[in-house]
Amino acid sequence: MEIKNISILEYFELQDTSDYDFFIDLVKPENLFCKRVFDVSKMTYNEFHTIISIFNNPNLENIKDLFVHLYRIKGDLSKSAEKMFFDESIFTFFKAKKFISEMIKEKLRIEDKALYSEPDTRLIEIGASKRLKPFSVMLTKVSLGKQFGIDPYEIGNWQYSKVFNILATNNALNQVQKDYNAKN
Repeated sequence: MEIKNISILEYFELQDTSDYDFFIDLVKPENLFCKRVFDVSKMTYNEFHTIISIFNNPNLENIKDLFVHLYRIKGDLSKSAEKMFFDESIFTFFKAKKFISEMIKEKLRIEDKALYSEPDTRLIEIGASKRLKPFSVMLTKVSLGKQFGIDPYEIGNWQYSKVFNILATNNALNQVQKDYNAKN
């Protein structure tokens, strides 16, 4: 089979996509889609976790909506944002999707390193981590909402980098206080 540069719509209309799927791991990530870039520095805390959720359970509709949102694709009288998405090259889509995926993985790796703390043995005994994991995003918003005296839902609209920096600072301070209290 000849590999042609087809649109996203043509790709999803194929009975067998395996000839194209071969390229998913081979393409280099590129932050360009519909001639636009995704400004990662403006990504909100909610957007970050929405991306993770969608990438963990993707379907054509939620991926389309995500790309239209992240890349700020705006339609006009001649072409809707949805049509612009579907008309884009499948290879451009693979590159942009890989860019987002690698960006998320890197941010999660940095989070794991910067936000790690030795768990309290009592919390381990009661399985606190497992029980609270489904609520981790909201718990972060609630905690920061209390800290700053605002509605937790407002935290979700803060830039991801702002929330991460506050969490990392809080974690470092908590670790120092824990070490200090252990010495006394």
